Amino acid sequence: KLIASERVKGTDIETAVPGERRFIPKEYESPISTIVYGNKVATFIWLENPMAFLIESKDAADSYRNYFDMLWKTAKP
Repeated sequence: KLIASERVKGTDIETAVPGERRFIPKEYESPISTIVYGNKVATFIWLENPMAFLIESKDAADSYRNYFDMLWKTAKP
């Protein structure tokens, strides 16, 4: 599942990721993306000098999943 800014709707960015997609309004877009998998949370900060960090924690991963589920319910198809 992917939640992205409405700005990427219909672009190559949208179609590059397989699966379901939902969109949030442009005013909420951010240079930060997060991937949750297993007990890991990978966060990427897409600035001039990109950064990333990895958290390995079941509690953190579960918390991020809950947050994602809340956003998914409010985002538009």
